[in-house]
Amino acid sequence: MSTEPAQRWSLTRQALERLLGRLSDGGEAAAHEYEYIRRRLVAFFELRGIPASESLADEALDRVAHKLEQGEAIQHLRAYFSGVAQRMALEWERERARERAAAVEAWSMPAALEDGMEEGPESQEQRAACLRRCLRALPRASRELIVHYYREGGSFDLEGRRALADRLGITYTSLKARAHRIRGRVEECLRECLRARSQG
Repeated sequence: MSTEPAQRWSLTRQALERLLGRLSDGGEAAAHEYEYIRRRLVAFFELRGIPASESLADEALDRVAHKLEQGEAIQHLRAYFSGVAQRMALEWERERARERAAAVEAWSMPAALEDGMEEGPESQEQRAACLRRCLRALPRASRELIVHYYREGGSFDLEGRRALADRLGITYTSLKARAHRIRGRVEECLRECLRARSQG
């Protein structure tokens, strides 16, 4: 499994014309049907409190156009659009759930992440606040990797770390190297944050 985002398919003129041809026989009628479906999609996402509803509606239209271009037989087009929108809403909800889980894990400050770090005169509360701040400053992929690498207070054993490497589609050696680099960034950020707090 790659950590790189998948490249989004771009709507081509040919794919758009194929979609419009399925929506209606007449050019103007097809354009009206296209706009009607788009409005319905926007309303669908808005009712579920999903931001960027217009962009998601456009993506749903693109996805269906792509399926038609690939030759997929779609009998009931409006129902198909509804199914695509529902899948996209589930994708959005799963992504938000992952983000919330990562934020909770970062906020809970895995104790093992501090093992071996320099101790100073700062209070535990200061160190905890700085560590949370430094974790939140990381790119999401890096934050999730380091939190999962050190999760459960250090009880994340070798087998668990190998499983994490498999999920990320990298070798265990690469995982260790990435975790080491990210930890170095966190340690540097932690030192700077604590220095700033002591001077403030």
